[in-house]
Amino acid sequence: MIEDILSEKTKIEALNLLKEGFGWKKEKKFKYFLLNKKNQNNKRLGVLFKYNSIAVGVILLFEKDRIIDSNYYKFINFSSWYFKEEYRAFAPILIKKIISKSPENSVLTNFTPHSSAINIFKKFGFNHFDVRFSPININILKYFSSIKIRKINTNIPNSIPKNIQDIFKNLSSKNIYKFGIYDHLKSETCFFVLCFFRKKGIKFARILFANNPDILVKNLSKINLYLLINCRSFGLLFPNFGSYKSVSWSFKTNGKYLFKSTQKFDCIDLLFSEFTELLN
Repeated sequence: MIEDILSEKTKIEALNLLKEGFGWKKEKKFKYFLLNKKNQNNKRLGVLFKYNSIAVGVILLFEKDRIIDSNYYKFINFSSWYFKEEYRAFAPILIKKIISKSPENSVLTNFTPHSSAINIFKKFGFNHFDVRFSPININILKYFSSIKIRKINTNIPNSIPKNIQDIFKNLSSKNIYKFGIYDHLKSETCFFVLCFFRKKGIKFARILFANNPDILVKNLSKINLYLLINCRSFGLLFPNFGSYKSVSWSFKTNGKYLFKSTQKFDCIDLLFSEFTELLN
């Protein structure tokens, strides 16, 4: 039996399974997402797989209605999932059921797929693009003195579409940082958002959203230098997709972003995903 995570009972069942699968270190993140008051308005948070009325599998979902070029889409991001060992063969069945029941205008994503799950999603029609790493580049010729990078501590700029502003107002994570790229007239030319993470004790950044990826790519060297000086970050992860493909100096990582959609997009951002909703 398949049941949406909506009621208090299903949220507790999901939390218990996730604690079993990921351990107590991740409990705080899952508990915050599942039991947060803002997620009490009949919004599906994922799906349970039940055997003889007992929850034996769970998949967390981050769902958000979006407007892109005046068209409505439902973004559904597959996040953390766990099945008890003897029931893991049912995981592909549940994934397929979620996909088949998704609205026709859905954009399905998975930004943190386990290596063993990538082939499962590809069998269901998912495509992927690589995650690449841009290290500090000391090529001073790429730095434009007239361009300034500034951290934004106030509200989202009015130039950002209202539906994107509404998403930012409801994000949960505190690890979300907003920046602007300004020209010599002090006019904002690009608004972008990052989160930071550590690997082997070293701090790095990940691009979550940019309203003008072309300008971000053009100024990537200067952004990296700014992040090093002001945030002690030693490089930036970005999707090898759309405008980002023109980045001249970067390295392929083991990461992959998966997506499935009937529509063609120039870029898919990471808003309303585990990077913005799981407390960190």
